Amino acid sequence: MANESETWFCPAIVRRVAVLIRQLADPAARRSFWRYWGADVAMGAGSYALHYSLRLLPFAACSAIGGTLGVLVGWLRGFRRADAPPRAIFAQLRPESTGKQALDNAMTRMCANIGRTYAEYNILDLLWPGGRITVTGAEHLAACQERAQPILVFGVHLASWEVIGAALLGLGYDVYTLYRPAPNRFQDRIVVAVRTGARVKRSGAKMIPPGPSGARQAYRVLVERRGVFLTWADARKEGEGSVPVPAFGRPMEQHGNLSAVLRLARATGARLIPAYVERQTGARFHTVFGPPVELIRGEDEKAALLANLRNVDELLESIIVPRLDQWWMLRYLRFD
Repeated sequence: MANESETWFCPAIVRRVAVLIRQLADPAARRSFWRYWGADVAMGAGSYALHYSLRLLPFAACSAIGGTLGVLVGWLRGFRRADAPPRAIFAQLRPESTGKQALDNAMTRMCANIGRTYAEYNILDLLWPGGRITVTGAEHLAACQERAQPILVFGVHLASWEVIGAALLGLGYDVYTLYRPAPNRFQDRIVVAVRTGARVKRSGAKMIPPGPSGARQAYRVLVERRGVFLTWADARKEGEGSVPVPAFGRPMEQHGNLSAVLRLARATGARLIPAYVERQTGARFHTVFGPPVELIRGEDEKAALLANLRNVDELLESIIVPRLDQWWMLRYLRFD
């Protein structure tokens, strides 16, 4: 009877609790437990509250709140100081705007854009149905589709750059894009819901993990003509601070994100379509799709890659520099 009672009184859940108690004797395990069940949950609850609150606001108000907070955070982080790195970089790339007032205004616009972008991400899936996105260059995409050519769109981190994907979806394309899950599982669910259109009951982007597996999936998407593959040319390298693309006179990066884009286009025969977003007033955006980039081909693949890198790098520089205060990567760019 004792054994039966003990078996009934000490089911598997009790044994699991005992195991948990033993594990929590380890300080690292306690920190992990607290982070997963405490800090992450608290952060997730705050993120959900903010996310749904912003979605209830008019678009312009949502964006304006983000912009105000962005300016405040930028001031606290010292972006308006005379020795702030983004300020020096802006002056170097835009020598016509080196006066104190001009640089002050540029840093204010940069910080406001950062804050607005964070806020606008919460309403990303609402912008196209709300008539907040206009498009130029859709004919370049349509021409490729009519010829049954695979389409690889490469964007830059200007304004609310995720609007490029929303515009592609709004135009009726199936979109596949790389996505690295957010560290917080609750914030990740928000990001996934916004990108996939789950909240507005319409088809959204299909997300591909970065890395070798993601590269293989992207290859199949293009070769099998499943849809448009969307990626970014100016992303930072994992674990590194600076931005290798555009080069802005620095040595050309031959093993980064842009080179991977060019190699993928060469391997699949995809047409390379540049894209960027321009911020307008009141959470309104204009998305530009450029004509396909004509790739240089030759027997010497290394030389052809370097030539193509230079051509695309110059194109990206011509897009970014006039809109430098809306470039997300300005904070990370370094010339040392």
